[in-house]
Amino acid sequence: MRQRLNIHWGTDQSPWVTFIQLFLGANALAAVISLLLAPGSDEWFTWTIGTDASARALAVMYANALILAVVALRRPDWASARVVMVLITVFALAATTLTLFHLDPFLEHPWYHLVYWLGGYAVLVATAPAVLLLQERAHGGRLPVVVPLSRLQRATAAVAALAMGAVALVLILAPSALDGLWPWELSPLVAGLLGVWLGAFAAAYAWALWDGDWSRCRPLFVAAPLTGLLLALVPVTHAGDLHGGDTGGLVAYYALAAIVAAPGLGLVRS
Repeated sequence: MRQRLNIHWGTDQSPWVTFIQLFLGANALAAVISLLLAPGSDEWFTWTIGTDASARALAVMYANALILAVVALRRPDWASARVVMVLITVFALAATTLTLFHLDPFLEHPWYHLVYWLGGYAVLVATAPAVLLLQERAHGGRLPVVVPLSRLQRATAAVAALAMGAVALVLILAPSALDGLWPWELSPLVAGLLGVWLGAFAAAYAWALWDGDWSRCRPLFVAAPLTGLLLALVPVTHAGDLHGGDTGGLVAYYALAAIVAAPGLGLVRS
């Protein structure tokens, strides 16, 4: 029984990797609670989001970060945790850069909201890229493939990387192009953050395809089905925020949610 209850926290993992994962998880949990209890509130969040649907979509984003942080904490070494660190590094750098181009929503709130927001990302920007580089030099690189990704896993990861990357570019660079293809109105900051998140996932899936080992890439596939399901529930639970009669936008959105969830099919190995 004692052996069965052991959750195998990685004793060979770098303390810095563990710190980053714990820091990400704690901040993601706080964001999820805030966005679920009082979306867009001046008191509960660092900037006014607008529609509840946008707040719930961001809650899904942070819930996904929480899931990945927990899964990564259970990985025994750098090789099996690095794919999540790739995602964290890309997201932290891109989200911080995006914030600097969209300061107006933060400036409408008390100054300490922006300090809290940027402070959290500053910790990740200051640590994640350096830890990724140092750990890769010490323990990473092109590692032997023990359990190759199956054809289904490679196919779903490739589709996810391409589709999420394409949507990310549009959300970040030209969100207005999705006016007729997104079920509800997105502010530039919300669109950019969702784009950064999808882009970070695209980079992580590309890394997984390069790495090629199932045991090292598994965290991405574990988080996929629940994340896609939660995204699909947003329009259902916030129908009042949707554009009336815009079935095309809903179809495109659900197609994206399906693509986000699709790598979860790879959990069933033949």
